[in-house]
Amino acid sequence: MIMDTYPNAQIECIDSLSGSTGELLSLEKAIEFANQGLNVYEIKEKVDELIARQASIFTIGSLYHLYKGGRLSAGKLAIGSLLRLKPVVYADKEGKLASIENEFGKKRALQTMLKMMVETIDGNRLYLSYTDNEDEALKFKGQLLEAKPDLDITFLPIDFTMNCHCGPGTIA
Repeated sequence: MIMDTYPNAQIECIDSLSGSTGELLSLEKAIEFANQGLNVYEIKEKVDELIARQASIFTIGSLYHLYKGGRLSAGKLAIGSLLRLKPVVYADKEGKLASIENEFGKKRALQTMLKMMVETIDGNRLYLSYTDNEDEALKFKGQLLEAKPDLDITFLPIDFTMNCHCGPGTIA
Protein backbone atom coordinates (compact mmCIF):
# COMPACT_ATOMS: atom_id res chain seq x y z
CA MET A 1 0.00 0.00 0.00
CA ILE A 2 2.84 2.38 0.78
CA MET A 3 4.53 1.60 -2.52
CA ASP A 4 1.29 2.42 -4.36
CA THR A 5 1.29 5.90 -2.84
CA TYR A 6 5.06 6.39 -2.70
CA PRO A 7 6.57 4.28 -5.51
CA ASN A 8 10.13 5.42 -4.75
CA ALA A 9 9.93 4.74 -1.01
CA GLN A 10 12.77 2.83 0.58
CA ILE A 11 11.49 0.51 3.29
CA GLU A 12 13.40 -1.62 5.76
CA CYS A 13 11.78 -3.67 8.52
CA ILE A 14 13.12 -3.47 12.05
CA ASP A 15 12.21 -5.93 14.80
CA SER A 16 12.59 -4.19 18.15
CA LEU A 17 12.46 -7.59 19.89
CA SER A 18 10.30 -5.90 22.50
CA GLY A 19 6.98 -4.22 22.91
CA SER A 20 5.71 -0.86 24.03
CA THR A 21 8.61 1.13 25.40
CA GLY A 22 11.29 -0.80 23.50
CA GLU A 23 9.47 -0.05 20.27
CA LEU A 24 9.29 3.62 21.21
CA LEU A 25 13.05 3.73 21.81
CA SER A 26 13.71 2.18 18.37
CA LEU A 27 11.35 4.64 16.70
CA GLU A 28 12.82 7.68 18.46
CA LYS A 29 16.35 6.65 17.50
CA ALA A 30 15.31 6.02 13.87
CA ILE A 31 13.85 9.53 13.70
CA GLU A 32 17.02 10.96 15.27
CA PHE A 33 19.19 9.17 12.70
CA ALA A 34 16.94 10.32 9.84
CA ASN A 35 17.24 13.91 11.07
CA GLN A 36 21.03 13.46 10.97
CA GLY A 37 20.69 12.70 7.25
CA LEU A 38 21.32 8.95 7.34
CA ASN A 39 19.70 6.87 4.61
CA VAL A 40 17.22 4.09 5.34
CA TYR A 41 19.86 1.34 5.26
CA GLU A 42 22.18 3.23 7.63
CA ILE A 43 19.24 3.89 9.95
CA LYS A 44 18.33 0.21 10.03
CA GLU A 45 21.92 -0.78 10.77
CA LYS A 46 22.25 1.72 13.64
CA VAL A 47 18.85 0.83 15.15
CA ASP A 48 19.66 -2.89 14.92
CA GLU A 49 22.93 -2.21 16.79
CA LEU A 50 20.98 -0.36 19.46
CA ILE A 51 18.45 -3.19 19.79
CA ALA A 52 21.30 -5.66 20.34
CA ARG A 53 22.43 -3.58 23.34
CA GLN A 54 19.07 -2.81 24.93
CA ALA A 55 17.36 -4.90 27.59
CA SER A 56 13.85 -5.02 28.99
CA ILE A 57 13.06 -6.01 32.55
CA PHE A 58 9.75 -5.80 34.39
CA THR A 59 7.61 -7.04 37.23
CA ILE A 60 3.84 -7.22 37.44
CA GLY A 61 1.20 -6.38 40.00
CA SER A 62 -0.70 -9.65 39.80
CA LEU A 63 -0.32 -13.10 38.27
CA TYR A 64 -3.94 -12.96 37.06
CA HIS A 65 -3.16 -11.44 33.65
CA LEU A 66 -0.48 -14.06 33.01
CA TYR A 67 -3.14 -16.69 33.69
CA LYS A 68 -5.75 -14.96 31.48
CA GLY A 69 -3.18 -14.71 28.67
CA GLY A 70 -2.46 -18.45 28.85
CA ARG A 71 1.08 -18.05 30.19
CA LEU A 72 0.27 -19.49 33.62
CA SER A 73 -1.84 -22.46 34.70
CA ALA A 74 -4.70 -22.16 37.20
CA GLY A 75 -2.71 -24.17 39.75
CA LYS A 76 0.33 -21.91 39.47
CA LEU A 77 -1.94 -18.88 39.68
CA ALA A 78 -3.46 -20.17 42.94
CA ILE A 79 -0.14 -21.12 44.54
CA GLY A 80 1.70 -18.02 43.29
CA SER A 81 -1.06 -15.71 44.48
CA LEU A 82 -1.17 -17.38 47.88
CA LEU A 83 2.61 -16.92 48.23
CA ARG A 84 2.40 -13.36 46.80
CA LEU A 85 4.97 -14.29 44.14
CA LYS A 86 6.04 -11.53 41.76
CA PRO A 87 8.15 -12.61 38.82
CA VAL A 88 10.99 -10.43 37.59
CA VAL A 89 10.91 -10.95 33.84
CA TYR A 90 13.65 -10.25 31.31
CA ALA A 91 13.39 -10.06 27.52
CA ASP A 92 16.42 -11.89 26.10
CA LYS A 93 18.39 -11.05 22.94
CA GLU A 94 15.83 -12.93 20.80
CA GLY A 95 12.91 -11.06 22.36
CA LYS A 96 11.71 -14.07 24.35
CA LEU A 97 10.48 -13.49 27.89
CA ALA A 98 12.10 -15.40 30.72
CA SER A 99 11.35 -15.20 34.43
CA ILE A 100 14.72 -14.67 36.06
CA GLU A 101 13.53 -14.39 39.62
CA ASN A 102 10.34 -15.06 41.56
CA GLU A 103 10.24 -12.85 44.60
CA PHE A 104 7.91 -12.93 47.58
CA GLY A 105 6.13 -9.60 47.25
CA LYS A 106 6.34 -6.57 45.01
CA LYS A 107 8.83 -4.71 47.21
CA ARG A 108 11.39 -7.51 46.84
CA ALA A 109 10.74 -7.77 43.11
CA LEU A 110 11.41 -4.05 42.71
CA GLN A 111 14.59 -4.33 44.82
CA THR A 112 15.79 -7.14 42.54
CA MET A 113 15.00 -5.07 39.46
CA LEU A 114 16.78 -2.04 40.88
CA LYS A 115 19.91 -4.04 41.67
CA MET A 116 19.96 -5.67 38.23
CA MET A 117 19.37 -2.38 36.43
CA VAL A 118 22.05 -0.49 38.35
CA GLU A 119 24.58 -3.29 37.75
CA THR A 120 23.87 -3.67 34.03
CA ILE A 121 23.00 -0.20 32.67
CA ASP A 122 25.61 0.71 30.08
CA GLY A 123 25.25 4.45 29.54
CA ASN A 124 22.72 6.76 31.07
CA ARG A 125 19.56 6.27 28.96
CA LEU A 126 16.57 4.52 30.52
CA TYR A 127 12.87 4.26 29.72
CA LEU A 128 10.75 3.61 32.81
CA SER A 129 7.13 2.70 32.24
CA TYR A 130 4.18 1.54 34.31
CA THR A 131 0.54 0.46 34.22
CA ASP A 132 -1.97 2.18 36.49
CA ASN A 133 0.56 2.73 39.30
CA GLU A 134 2.25 6.06 38.64
CA ASP A 135 2.99 6.79 42.32
CA GLU A 136 4.77 3.46 42.79
CA ALA A 137 6.70 3.97 39.54
CA LEU A 138 7.72 7.51 40.59
CA LYS A 139 9.07 6.11 43.85
CA PHE A 140 11.03 3.51 41.87
CA LYS A 141 12.33 6.28 39.58
CA GLY A 142 13.58 8.11 42.67
CA GLN A 143 15.40 4.99 43.84
CA LEU A 144 17.02 4.60 40.41
CA LEU A 145 18.17 8.23 40.43
CA GLU A 146 19.49 7.87 43.95
CA ALA A 147 21.56 4.87 42.87
CA LYS A 148 22.61 6.39 39.51
CA PRO A 149 22.12 10.18 39.57
CA ASP A 150 23.32 10.64 35.97
CA LEU A 151 20.45 8.63 34.46
CA ASP A 152 18.37 10.27 31.75
CA ILE A 153 14.97 8.68 32.39
CA THR A 154 11.98 8.88 30.07
CA PHE A 155 8.94 8.19 32.27
CA LEU A 156 5.67 7.12 30.66
CA PRO A 157 2.69 4.77 30.92
CA ILE A 158 2.77 1.44 29.10
CA ASP A 159 0.59 1.26 26.00
CA PHE A 160 -2.84 -0.40 26.05
CA THR A 161 -1.75 -3.63 24.34
CA MET A 162 1.04 -4.36 26.79
CA ASN A 163 -1.19 -3.19 29.63
CA CYS A 164 -3.68 -5.94 28.71
CA HIS A 165 -0.91 -8.56 28.78
CA CYS A 166 0.74 -7.44 32.02
CA GLY A 167 -2.14 -5.92 33.93
CA PRO A 168 -2.19 -3.11 36.46
CA GLY A 169 0.77 -2.67 38.77
CA THR A 170 3.46 -3.41 36.20
CA ILE A 171 6.76 -1.53 36.29
CA ALA A 172 9.18 -1.95 33.37
